[in-house]
Amino acid sequence: MKRWLLSWLIVMIVFAVVDIAWITMVVLPMYEDQLGSAMSESLDPVAALAFYTIFTAGITHYGVAPGSDRGMGGRAVRGGLYGFFTYSTYALTLKVILDTSWALALSDIAWGAVVCALTAAITSLILRNLPSTTEAE
Repeated sequence: MKRWLLSWLIVMIVFAVVDIAWITMVVLPMYEDQLGSAMSESLDPVAALAFYTIFTAGITHYGVAPGSDRGMGGRAVRGGLYGFFTYSTYALTLKVILDTSWALALSDIAWGAVVCALTAAITSLILRNLPSTTEAE
């Protein structure tokens, strides 16, 4: 259980840093352009915290899979698949409900796969290099 919690903490940090950079520097203008007044004027910190807590638990469980014997490549692939399916659900739901563009939907889906694969791989690399830890623990 300690190993899983440590993995989750690392996933939370890695994912949050990379995802916040992506949102603020790349995709926010696309959302503002497409959603306009449908966007909230301020962030809801409780919802953001809930999302990052739940979502990173999924990356930890399905991608990093502490205690499994998967190598870093297998963890990256499974993390990427987790991101692909979860971001597809989100992006295609927005497409259906708010009629966002295909460019926005496809960029979100691609981002989900990439960020989750990277997060799983980076977390695995960090865990492997921690003292008295091996990647498979």
